[in-house]
Amino acid sequence: MRLQHTKPPQRRSLWPGLILPKKRIKRKTTYGTRFTRARGEIRQLLTKQLQSISGKETAAMKWTAESFYTHVAKEYAVCLDGWPQHLVFANLSDVPGGIAMLQDLLSRIHRGVLVFTKLSEDEHKALTVQSAAPGKFTPRPPRAQRRDYGVQRVPPWLRLSRPPRKVCVGPKSSEYVEDSDAYTAGKKSGGILSAEVPCNFAQSHL
Repeated sequence: MRLQHTKPPQRRSLWPGLILPKKRIKRKTTYGTRFTRARGEIRQLLTKQLQSISGKETAAMKWTAESFYTHVAKEYAVCLDGWPQHLVFANLSDVPGGIAMLQDLLSRIHRGVLVFTKLSEDEHKALTVQSAAPGKFTPRPPRAQRRDYGVQRVPPWLRLSRPPRKVCVGPKSSEYVEDSDAYTAGKKSGGILSAEVPCNFAQSHL
């Protein structure tokens, strides 16, 4: 006797005509090269460690010395131990050594060497950017300044030998116009009519 395969019952809505959304299947992340795979695994593992030790699911890993000090070490009172001392702490895409260095970092994470640890209260107070940075610390180079930094800049219209043209603001035509025909007709009929008649009044009586 053959077993008949039946389809699982579909979800039905309480209201006819209402289409229920389908469940989205979470796909696995695919990587194009071994380098991107190792880089992605390191980022995921260190982010999970940070979230576990801080107790916050929104904690995110930072990959510069200044941002790591501000948003990771200072905020969650943690430090990253086991980073190679000769290696500059920077974005994994810019780390020298290629795939071999990334595999070394990944091996340190799996062996429990590269881990986050909690800082004591005294260590947290004495924390600096240089002491919080894992591995070799290289300060950020200063930004180049403008040549006229600190000098008051003169507007272009004040540099000219003559004053600028006067800019006309508002309508150029006057608000009232003179209508000589209306003034003459009003004078003959004995009525008093102003020589200056509003524009809308003159247009309505033409």
